Amino acid sequence: MAEKRGKSHIRGYLLPILLLLALAAGGIMLLPVYRAKQKKQAELLRLQQLVAEKKAERNTRAQQTEALKNSPAAVEKVAREKYRFARDGETVLEYPALPERQKKNKSVQ
Repeated sequence: MAEKRGKSHIRGYLLPILLLLALAAGGIMLLPVYRAKQKKQAELLRLQQLVAEKKAERNTRAQQTEALKNSPAAVEKVAREKYRFARDGETVLEYPALPERQKKNKSVQ
């Protein structure tokens, strides 16, 4: 009878230990999968933000294109700003661009 008591006593400790070992092994095996999933979710979020930025840029360019197609004032604005065109009798004044260091100092003041 003492042998039965000893075996059941060992079984009483052995089963919880085996369960804990199984749970620990499962956790160790699932940890890399969980980390990979987190990385993929972060990448997905970054790409979704990039898509939203690109869509906003596309919409802005579409509006600019429509304005250039339909508005002579928009065409004139682009011609004056980008290509420095002027009407007859007008004089275009150009100022030299400030070096980066001077721009930063002026923005601080």
